[in-house]
Amino acid sequence: MNLKRTSLFQRISLVSCICCLVLLFSATTFAAQNSSYQDGIEFGRVHSVAIQSNVAALEKMADPNKVDMAAVMAQAYQDEELYKKVVPDKVSWMRGVAEGAKLPYDRVLVLNSVDRNITGFQGECTTFMAQGTALKSGKGTIISKNRDQSAATLSEIGLQEKSRHTSDEVYQAAYIDIPQVTETYKFIGSRTAGRWGYGMGINEFQVSVSDNDSTSRDMLEFKKGLHDNDVVRLVLERAKTAREGVDVVTNLVEKYGQAWNGIMFEIGDPNELWIVEVTGHRWVAKRYVDTITARSNQYQIGEYMAH
Repeated sequence: MNLKRTSLFQRISLVSCICCLVLLFSATTFAAQNSSYQDGIEFGRVHSVAIQSNVAALEKMADPNKVDMAAVMAQAYQDEELYKKVVPDKVSWMRGVAEGAKLPYDRVLVLNSVDRNITGFQGECTTFMAQGTALKSGKGTIISKNRDQSAATLSEIGLQEKSRHTSDEVYQAAYIDIPQVTETYKFIGSRTAGRWGYGMGINEFQVSVSDNDSTSRDMLEFKKGLHDNDVVRLVLERAKTAREGVDVVTNLVEKYGQAWNGIMFEIGDPNELWIVEVTGHRWVAKRYVDTITARSNQYQIGEYMAH
């Protein structure tokens, strides 16, 4: 009998603990969403003119592009359901932005989810960079990139610790395997969820890397070459300076080739910034200091170090 009472007491205690945990989780979630909502209100208030202008410009494109707005709105709310499950703070923030900018919520939702369904523009990523005296501080390097993917593409932030490797280990890239190096460095990066390679990141030596697609007339290697996101990861793992990062990219490209698309790699450290433009097994590179530059899906290097 005592055993039964003890077992019952334990079950009651367990249920109570679970309830407490659920309540704690709910309270924490509510607090986070409320904070995002307030942040959204402030953002919407401060940038109301620009947000209203962007929404108006987007809506103006619907008629000439013969857009079915009913279908667009249906897709927007379908994306919202995914956001609610994965990034509920984003929904709270958008609702706050709508209130702060004095706009209907559905307009802000469309702008943040299905704008490309209206514009018809299916572009790729854009990277902005600034170095040295171009910065307010007068020193350092900033690489800022957006990944222009669909609203339903899930991204994640990954932390990779430094590691030692044996001489017989291989790096398993998206399409091919290549020899691993003895030591790989610690880094943090952003990638499409589940992918091995990264779209951008920074390592323990403050080497930062991103990449952008471009057109190419070369016959590319496709699944016989390296995926660009693998190259980004390999630079983060193997370079202590931006200049070393250039060597990582160019050596890999010469030997294995770029799998698909032309690619631009932006590589920076606190002292300099490099752009490496790649197609097939060929590349050009240029160093930048004390300047601002941007890359968005077309090659731009004129004077360069080439191969």
